[in-house]
Amino acid sequence: MRRQIGMLLFVGIGSCILACSNEPTAPAAPSAPTNVAAAPHNQRVTISWGPVTGADRYNLYWATASGVTKAMGTRIGGVTSPYNHTGLTNGTMYFYVVTAENANGESRESAQVSATAANSPPVANAGGDQSASTGATMTLDGSGSVDPDGDALTYAWTPVPGTPVTLSGASTAHPTFTTPRHLAVFKVALTVSDGLAVSSPDTVAIAVDRFTQFPVATGVTPPNSDTETPGKLGAVMIGQNVLFVSCRLNGSPLGLFGTIVDTAGTVLQSFPIASHNCVFPRPSIASDGSGFLVVFQRDGSVFATRLAGAPGYGVLGETLLSTGTSNWAPVVSFGGAGYFVAWQKFGDYPNGYDIYGAKVGTDGQASAEIPVFVQTGEQVEPAIAFDGVNYLVIWRDTRSGSGPSSDTGIYGARVALDGTVLDPAGIAISTAPNVKGEPQLTFDGTNYFAVWSDARRYPIQTQPPLDVFGTRISPAGTLLDGAADVGGIAISTAAVVPNVMAYPTVAFDGTNEVVIFSVVGFSPPAGVYFARVTTGGTLLDHAPGQLGPSISGPPPSYSRPVYPAIVSNGLRSIIAWVNCTEIANGSKDIVGVAVDQF
Repeated sequence: MRRQIGMLLFVGIGSCILACSNEPTAPAAPSAPTNVAAAPHNQRVTISWGPVTGADRYNLYWATASGVTKAMGTRIGGVTSPYNHTGLTNGTMYFYVVTAENANGESRESAQVSATAANSPPVANAGGDQSASTGATMTLDGSGSVDPDGDALTYAWTPVPGTPVTLSGASTAHPTFTTPRHLAVFKVALTVSDGLAVSSPDTVAIAVDRFTQFPVATGVTPPNSDTETPGKLGAVMIGQNVLFVSCRLNGSPLGLFGTIVDTAGTVLQSFPIASHNCVFPRPSIASDGSGFLVVFQRDGSVFATRLAGAPGYGVLGETLLSTGTSNWAPVVSFGGAGYFVAWQKFGDYPNGYDIYGAKVGTDGQASAEIPVFVQTGEQVEPAIAFDGVNYLVIWRDTRSGSGPSSDTGIYGARVALDGTVLDPAGIAISTAPNVKGEPQLTFDGTNYFAVWSDARRYPIQTQPPLDVFGTRISPAGTLLDGAADVGGIAISTAAVVPNVMAYPTVAFDGTNEVVIFSVVGFSPPAGVYFARVTTGGTLLDHAPGQLGPSISGPPPSYSRPVYPAIVSNGLRSIIAWVNCTEIANGSKDIVGVAVDQF
């Protein structure tokens, strides 16, 4: 009986045990967070962790000594990942654990992490490299700069030494500046600061790789292939303005007209000068400092027109300078108390064309014609400059007859202020073999510099391509760059076929001789180009066989750049040329660029 009772008791107890094991489990607290990390920053530490299933909130415990627990750390409740622990002391190490919590309780501590609060230096980003045209307003972009700590940044932009720009807003993320008016590649450096550390510099390069053109006069004549309509430009600089003279068959004012342009390329004024049909006007202009004298050809005669200065530029009078019916290509220069004008005049055979001149006072009174150089053959295309004491007149000279031919050279003669020709036999400037022509001249304060088109490298070709040569000439008339038959400076000998190199001219920019010439044609490398020569006779920038950068860029469609002109005030040069357009419904335009000394 006792055995039965015992068995019943055992069975009862076992049943109770089985019944109790099927009761619902009590809700549990979440597990501890994992993937805990601490990242140092300036006066703060960022703590992050992975989400925990079942957690409603998280708590952070920290201390400045290792071994943080819930009982031994400072508690910050209800935090979320990532959490920024702020107000810390840089250089101090901080230790952290994180717990997860829900209605059933708080987890055990996570693995401990630590970080030492410290400032992270910012990183400067000056933006991508840029290209620009001359005289353009550019904006730099430093907005890509970052601070790892998220601190506010200050900006400091600095042009790299030698960079010719002035920044506006150099302490902002987006400073602006105006590009120089010459071709260059320069750099600007950016540093940023978060108040505690300054970044390493980052630089941006700006390539000024093209000139900004401005219109001098548009639609001056109808389109055609005649490069002499409107033809050669007259130009003179006075102060901060340039007076261009050309001829107009369309629009207003018609005939010979003047356009005032400032050195920024802004057209200020246009006004009429003289009636003209625009057939070979070949204007030239000089200034006495207050007024102007414009000389030009009309109907085979040479005229001089006086102009008042600013602001009216009104015509004060017109004077006939030449006799006969075949006078062309006048040029003028101011010296002393008056002007001297030279031109080509057709005489009796066998002399053909010779060089004549006349003195013109500032009151417009002209002397009788002065024979500057009368010789057999042909003397044409004069150019003139003044050295402070005397004038030098140079020209294309073909003694064997009408040129150009194999013996065509460049000659010159000095003329005193009273009109006396100081070199009646002429000065041989270039007598190298084959064709030469289109001479131009400037004076740099010490010596003259002459340039011309030259075919000495092509003696066997009946229609040779042309190079550009030049030479220095002292005020005494002495050649400084070799003898006339072999000397001269090769300025441009680049291959430009099927185009032709032509219309060289020159001005002194205060430091160097700047030679301008056209590559005339419709296909590359057509355009207006330049080369610089030191006052010592050294070619700068590139070898003579290379063209160097183009001032004009490719010409407009069906247009050829002709008759460039250059003037300079020693700080800035203005260059202009005629786009000789041939396409129907087009027109011929005069365009220009402003170039800073460089």
